[in-house]
Amino acid sequence: MKKVMMLLALFVSLPLFAVEFEKPSFPAKTILEQPVRVPLTFERHFPFVDVKINDKGPFRFSIDTGIGGAGVIDRWTVNELGLKKVGSARARDPFATGPGIPVDVVHIDSFSIGGARFESMDMSVNEENPMGLHTNGIIGFTMFRELLATLDYPNKELRLERGSLAAGAKNVLTFRDDRVIPYVELTAGTSRMTMDIDAGSPANITLPQSMMTSLRLKSEPKVVAHARTVSAEFDILGADLDGDVQIGSLTISNPSIAFVERFTHGNLGYRFLRNYAVTFDTRNHLVAFVKPAA
Repeated sequence: MKKVMMLLALFVSLPLFAVEFEKPSFPAKTILEQPVRVPLTFERHFPFVDVKINDKGPFRFSIDTGIGGAGVIDRWTVNELGLKKVGSARARDPFATGPGIPVDVVHIDSFSIGGARFESMDMSVNEENPMGLHTNGIIGFTMFRELLATLDYPNKELRLERGSLAAGAKNVLTFRDDRVIPYVELTAGTSRMTMDIDAGSPANITLPQSMMTSLRLKSEPKVVAHARTVSAEFDILGADLDGDVQIGSLTISNPSIAFVERFTHGNLGYRFLRNYAVTFDTRNHLVAFVKPAA
């Protein structure tokens, strides 16, 4: 009998938590003999793929670029596979102070997505089920650190391959990941802000509330949602921008903007990403946003 979990510590509107490991968490070896194309399915805004763990499964995992490490696995799957605890980590809201919530860490010998095989990695363990999503775990950003990984939202496909993006090409941006989550820069009028690329967020463009007075908005911001992270609850304000935002060579006119008081930088979520095939070249810190033909 297969069992699934609900995702750990998510916003009602913006999912946001990161896992801080005592040592780096990524596959020791990546095996890919030819490009892999597997379907993405969606529940709410979360993209999912089927995977095998230690050659058993399939199990259903979501993909979230907004968490740290190779991934998160639920307690039922840990028990089903007989995985042993090898250490500990902390799950925390990246914008909060404090030590966060302690979580167990288990070792996985192999993790397979189609013909792509990732060997020897640690994952944190999810104990609780707050959101009601049917999944056995979450694939984190560092799982794909040796490959080109494309989340093709319009065509509902995950592509994994060897190679690299061309720096300076149209729609190719440099990203940084020193905060664990990959981020790029957005320009709105005379304001600039770093923006997390967060596949686990349902939002469009989210900015710190401190930016509201420096932007031209079509209306007074109003409360549009109540949010929850692993450490706090708070309101989210929303309004439409009267003008354009620029992300590299991308121009988005009059987008809906969410504002969060406690944010110190911004967030690009599902309602933004769903328009693009988003390709990460982690080795070269490059990301491409391409609108594919449906």
